[in-house]
Amino acid sequence: MENNELFDVFKQESDERMQIVVTDMLTMEELGKNDDKIDEILRELHGLKGAARMIGLNDIVDTIHALEELFRNIKTEKQEFNKDIIDYIFNEIDKIIDFASNLTVKEEKKQDIEAKEKKEIKERVFLNINFEKVDNLVNEINDFTIFFNNFYSVKKQIENLYTLSEDEKTKKELKKINRLLDTYVKRGTIKIKSIHDSVFTLRMVPVNKIFDRFKKDVRNVASKEEKKVNFTIQSGDIEADIHILRRLNDPILHILRNAVIHGIEKPEERKRKGKNETGEIKISASYEGNNLVINISNDGKPIDYNEVKNVAVQNGLVEKSVAEKYTQEQLTQFLFSMGFTTKKNADYTSGRGIGLDAVKKIVEEELKGAIYLSSDSKETVFVLKIPLTLSSTDAAFIRDMNNRFAIPITGDLRFVKYNEDDLRQIENKIYLLKNNTIYPVLFLNDILRYDKPFSEQGSALIISSDVNPLSIIFDEVEDIRNIVINKLPYPAENIPFISGVTISEEGTPVLILDINDVKKFAGNNEIINRNKTEGKKEKREIKVLIAEDSPTTRDVEVSILKKAGYKVKAVENGKIAYETIKQERFDILVTDVEMPEMTGFELASLLKNDPKFSNIPIVVVTTRDDNEFIQKGIEIGVDGYFLKTKFSEEEFLKKIEKMV
Repeated sequence: MENNELFDVFKQESDERMQIVVTDMLTMEELGKNDDKIDEILRELHGLKGAARMIGLNDIVDTIHALEELFRNIKTEKQEFNKDIIDYIFNEIDKIIDFASNLTVKEEKKQDIEAKEKKEIKERVFLNINFEKVDNLVNEINDFTIFFNNFYSVKKQIENLYTLSEDEKTKKELKKINRLLDTYVKRGTIKIKSIHDSVFTLRMVPVNKIFDRFKKDVRNVASKEEKKVNFTIQSGDIEADIHILRRLNDPILHILRNAVIHGIEKPEERKRKGKNETGEIKISASYEGNNLVINISNDGKPIDYNEVKNVAVQNGLVEKSVAEKYTQEQLTQFLFSMGFTTKKNADYTSGRGIGLDAVKKIVEEELKGAIYLSSDSKETVFVLKIPLTLSSTDAAFIRDMNNRFAIPITGDLRFVKYNEDDLRQIENKIYLLKNNTIYPVLFLNDILRYDKPFSEQGSALIISSDVNPLSIIFDEVEDIRNIVINKLPYPAENIPFISGVTISEEGTPVLILDINDVKKFAGNNEIINRNKTEGKKEKREIKVLIAEDSPTTRDVEVSILKKAGYKVKAVENGKIAYETIKQERFDILVTDVEMPEMTGFELASLLKNDPKFSNIPIVVVTTRDDNEFIQKGIEIGVDGYFLKTKFSEEEFLKKIEKMV
């Protein structure tokens, strides 16, 4: 066996044995010295020492031997088991773990390892999995899947030959071959999926194997910060891809460190607040569809959202007037900004937000997952949603014109059909209204830059979010099925909005959309301007009623509309407007919202609930453009909005013309 292979085996054995040692030490630190635990620790240390000696790692042998002597003295009470000794032991444990994790062939000692007896090691190899070899096997299966899918194109060619052939005997043979090929292809597809699933399970490991490692880290940070922490793990028999868990190690560790350092208060402060002097940090894992969901919570002090808002304004990230309207969910996003911190003297381990940008990048960009953060007086909670595997997933196959794409399905996505009645034109933007919620619209062809005429019906992908809800418009959802994800070949691996490629059942490549890239695009760009209707309507005499309490605004609107040929009547509030509409016919109502006697929304509600007037288009001219305000108007039945802050004669007339 090669030296690197021996080291890999030793690393895994060290990891398993030292995890038992750490767990027993944490138990004794909490409950006191226990002879049974010490005996178990000695057994694990002795076994690891033997393995280290076998491959010539004398430095680690000496460290382990010294620890064994210390534990024997603790058991016989020659050495007191106090805080200083506990800290020393954990420090030595860290040395052993670090030595093993950094072990490479360069650390090999001069002894001729190949000449040593390897029977014990070989026996353990049978029980341990070389994940690199498993990955190679998965890649081979993926490559074979691509090769096998060529039979779909062969099948189609046979069908074309059958159609073109005029010879009945030839057609009969082609039909027979095609039926046989169809049977083999179907069986082969099922078998390949079965093999892929079986091999994939080799990469699945219990989540608690990773979580248990954090016990020591939480304990060490709490000890350094002089805080009391009870760290609870709830993962049951949940399993996940080893690659995903390894990549999550640093993000989770960072969140846990932040929880201890910045969340959990010191015992005396917790007492003053009426809390238990021991803080609670919990980590749990569960399944949600094809996602692994990890919750990390602590019962320490909550996030100071006012401070987050002030720092965001000071750093020029947002205008103060805009920040005042932000919800907690929106303010939370600043914590994930690079370098953002509410601490005046932040270092590597201080200041909320330090490193959270890296956490978000790993979770969303590398692992194609999502991260959420919430905080109140009771607890602060991080939620990480990650696909169970990066090599396969359930995906929706969609079509837009002649283009076909796959979209991996996650918990915050849903597909709906829409028609003209579900779309709302507000200013020069379009919104989708579904289940009394509005979603800004992006058109898939605008994102990926190909031409397509506007369609008043089709399918939409709704991306739910407390901060930036969004919808993406395309033609149709064809199918939902499990796909194998393949990387794009060089130099196409960095195409915007594309995360990979899969092979359809017909054997053709299908690009996989990167929804996280789309979210970023929507967050960093104005929603692309579109009009619901094209062209101009035939001119006729149109009567417009204006309800506006501001004389200046009223006169401006009247002047613009009269100059454009409209017949206009203007009143100063909603109550007068309602009485006027009951006596005269109008083609459109233009109204302010905040008015005496009756507001614009109250007026709109009366009209939309009266069958005699419900068809009159209503355009609101206002200074407010927040989603909550717009949604209230949509629920009432308002047909369009025009912002006073962006008032333009040309756009105002276009708006009126489109509505009548």
